[in-house]
Amino acid sequence: MPTTVAVVALADLPEGSAHTLSSSTIEGQARPALPRVSSAPPVSRSVIEPLSAQRYRIQFTADATLKQQLELARSLLRHAHPSGDFAAIVSRALKLLMTVCKRTDGLQTN
Repeated sequence: MPTTVAVVALADLPEGSAHTLSSSTIEGQARPALPRVSSAPPVSRSVIEPLSAQRYRIQFTADATLKQQLELARSLLRHAHPSGDFAAIVSRALKLLMTVCKRTDGLQTN
């Protein structure tokens, strides 16, 4: 695998472009740097930490779509949960999901 080093002289390159120079292009031909792609699945950073006998801190990493869904749910449920507490919103969503799943499973077994 060739060693890659950053090009120091950028005067002849288009502005804002990222280029590298490797030992295979030592003649001075710069090539664009390729983005690194990870083949490993993302590491779960979920945390469930007890705060007291009946309270827990739950933390996880969400993508932009889930963030938007949470914000929309918070907005739609402001009448029922004026504080916008995510615990109440997620609890309500999970209850609804479990109800739907139970119905679906019941229909499939008949």
